[in-house]
Amino acid sequence: MDLKELDLVDPHSHWYYQSKLEGVRRLLRNSTASAPSIVDIGAGSGFFSLALAADHSQARVMCVDPNYSATDLATTGQVQFVRSADSQELARADVMLFIDVLEHVDDARGLLAEYVDHASAGCRVVISVPAFMSLWSPHDDFLEHRYRYTLREIESVAEAAGLRIIEGRYLFASIVVPVWIIRRLKRSARPRSDLKPAPPALNALLRSVLKLEHRFLRTRVAGLSALVLAEVQEEAGGQADSE
Repeated sequence: MDLKELDLVDPHSHWYYQSKLEGVRRLLRNSTASAPSIVDIGAGSGFFSLALAADHSQARVMCVDPNYSATDLATTGQVQFVRSADSQELARADVMLFIDVLEHVDDARGLLAEYVDHASAGCRVVISVPAFMSLWSPHDDFLEHRYRYTLREIESVAEAAGLRIIEGRYLFASIVVPVWIIRRLKRSARPRSDLKPAPPALNALLRSVLKLEHRFLRTRVAGLSALVLAEVQEEAGGQADSE
């Protein structure tokens, strides 16, 4: 969860974060160790990795974000908040998360490779990015995004970084048309986040609709976010294996 949106909504109940979390959980289902080591790159609040850790009582979580203040840095139980991770810590990771991170940099392949080059073979990598430049809006300006990706574009970035694609899909496909219309109308507005608390009835409706989407509409056609599961290959993890 982006630190700039930390005070805007409660991710533990908001339809957007709950649906994205469900998408990540579904990608990783039956593919992680019983006590996984999770490294969350650009973690912000750590919402996604902490939720995954709650599914595994023995999980170890490292939230990495260079924007953490001195008061953010801490180790509590199974969770550690740090500004950077060394190669040995990365080599121990069973899962790396890049949730809404790569759209913030010009060299997405370089940032991805900076971490996965130290990972061990078999490490699962989950990537989420905002989709389609046609959906660009003041929301992207507010969050200082550099780019919005098609699914194939972000898969190509992952492959260029040495990863093998396991699965890719769009999220929020069922609401992409009304969101596209709204964002076209708001293109000239001042930069601000689109996230806001929804009325309880609307929040519940959207959560229900998106839950059905997870079950019945796993599409590579269109959506608001692109979500990819990839795997570190032998050659990508070679450096970490030799240390």
